[in-house]
Amino acid sequence: MAQAVSTRGPVSGTATAGKKRRKLFLLDLYSTAVGKKYAMALSGIALMGFVLVHMIGNLKVYLGAEEINHYGEFLRELLVPLAPRTVVLWVMRLGLIGAVALHVHAAYSLTQLNRHARSVKYQSARDYQVANFASRTMRWTGIIVLLFLFFHLADLTWGWFNPDFVRGDVYYNLDASLSRLDQYKSNSVFARNQLGLEESALTSVIDNLQRVRELTPEDHRRLVDQAMNEMKQAHEQR
Repeated sequence: MAQAVSTRGPVSGTATAGKKRRKLFLLDLYSTAVGKKYAMALSGIALMGFVLVHMIGNLKVYLGAEEINHYGEFLRELLVPLAPRTVVLWVMRLGLIGAVALHVHAAYSLTQLNRHARSVKYQSARDYQVANFASRTMRWTGIIVLLFLFFHLADLTWGWFNPDFVRGDVYYNLDASLSRLDQYKSNSVFARNQLGLEESALTSVIDNLQRVRELTPEDHRRLVDQAMNEMKQAHEQR
């Protein structure tokens, strides 16, 4: 004859609470300082690898317009016809965007963890024993890199800062962008030359006023001295 087995119920309210759902391993690891440092290191390596490959590909610009434009078209047609045109390129771009976002978020999170680790700030100047200048200024160099990246994309990819931008013509866009530097240099040289001419003319006027002063009666030299002082002040302000 079978016996009925009775199960004991919970004896308190806490015993009925469900088990806390565990995070995914990667998310759990990333929530720690060590995990964030791993994320910064791996994303940094990925971004450096992209810069290296990007630089090697762009060296084709020295082979001429046809080579660099063909390289740009090759990137847009990766895995065609297995995948639609530019899809693989956009997948890689999204991966790079994700690496940048992860790198920035990990850096910000580590900074916040470091600040909250001490309830009281250091009362004296910090004496760095291991951190070098590069690591201490990393947050600022990172901001500079992000600003350069924005300008680089706006100039050569989106065409916002390049009035002569032609979509798909890599060589022409690069040439147009660098030509602006030559124009800025020419404008700078022209401005310096004009400033030199103005200074020469001003010096000549002062010399002439000095001669006029010598020929002017002593009672009227005050007006000439006043004019000379005004000219000298204008010269010094330049």
